[in-house]
Amino acid sequence: MTKPKISYADFKSMFSNSQVGGTHYKDMHIQPWEAMKAWMTPEEYIGYHKGTIISYIAREHKKGGVQDLYKGSHHYAELINFIGQQNGHKKSD
Repeated sequence: MTKPKISYADFKSMFSNSQVGGTHYKDMHIQPWEAMKAWMTPEEYIGYHKGTIISYIAREHKKGGVQDLYKGSHHYAELINFIGQQNGHKKSD
């Protein structure tokens, strides 16, 4: 497997301070994804993001339009970051 062209840290930083459609998650003391990572198995956490990505893609033409695609891309970025870390890629790779 080839290394990504950007580091995982750089990739994550593109999305870590962003939220599509408001600030309701950013304003929380404990981020829901951090709680999920603590409470779920890696397989459950990966499945959650895959399912959420599918739902945003499926509804984009009837509900949120491009905004739903941006929301899905946020989950996709987290999924790439998480799987990369699970496979031993350091954030500085």
